[in-house]
Amino acid sequence: MRARSPMSVCLVFVVGLSLGGCAESKPELIAELDAGEGRMIRLYADGAPPWDAPTREFLYDANRGTEIQVSQRRIMFSSPDLRESDFLFIKAEGGNLVGVVEKERPKDMLILHEFSTGESWCSWEGPTVTGENLLRRLIQDTGDGSYTLSM
Repeated sequence: MRARSPMSVCLVFVVGLSLGGCAESKPELIAELDAGEGRMIRLYADGAPPWDAPTREFLYDANRGTEIQVSQRRIMFSSPDLRESDFLFIKAEGGNLVGVVEKERPKDMLILHEFSTGESWCSWEGPTVTGENLLRRLIQDTGDGSYTLSM
């Protein structure tokens, strides 16, 4: 059997460390926002927050009873260390249409979801017809015209 050189042992060790760091971590549930009647938005932190980044990627699910309408869609929030108490949940149309905002920016809509149709919009997507239509309906139902789509 041939002896391994110190260089090959070192290379195997470094490659092993690199691959170990690439293992996918399970997203951490940080908020459950209940719209009633089995309608729920769940927010997840996706991995550890970057040390120097002013923003952080999150994921969200939208469920209606046992039906998963949106599964782990990416979204960006301005703070890397958010918790459930950092969000406001705006309900319209009897809870069928909901919006999610950060308390620090309460007029910038981050998520809009319509439970009866499964339509959903989030700030990651930028302006879309779906986002504009859902926002218009939320504004009409709440009477608060100061909401905007966050970008």
